[in-house]
Amino acid sequence: MRLTFERLSGGCNLHRCKLCGKVVTHIRNHYHVHFPGRFECPLCRATYTRSDNLRTHCKFKHPMFNPDTRKFENLMAAAAVNALSAAAAQQQLQQQQAAAAAQLQQSTAATTSQSGGGGGGTASD
Repeated sequence: MRLTFERLSGGCNLHRCKLCGKVVTHIRNHYHVHFPGRFECPLCRATYTRSDNLRTHCKFKHPMFNPDTRKFENLMAAAAVNALSAAAAQQQLQQQQAAAAAQLQQSTAATTSQSGGGGGGTASD
């Protein structure tokens, strides 16, 4: 890696890339521009030239996955959250169904009382 960079005098940790002429401070990061390593997300196959970019990707796209250990963290917590949301969704559905049934029952009762459900309608002598 050192063969592709020349240290600049007078600068604090400045190096010039011999391949493209760019002046950089982090030679390891710039090295991967010309010789990319393959850091691939094991979940969605997104590829990056730097491991820190893969870590950032996983942090935002797969928050339960730790790319350093290649394991899911807090998996039990995630399962509990999913179970709670499923139970809450089921409860909300039941409440909506009960409200719809009550509204239908009120509507039916109002229609029956408006039609004069009293005494028939024909008079007999």
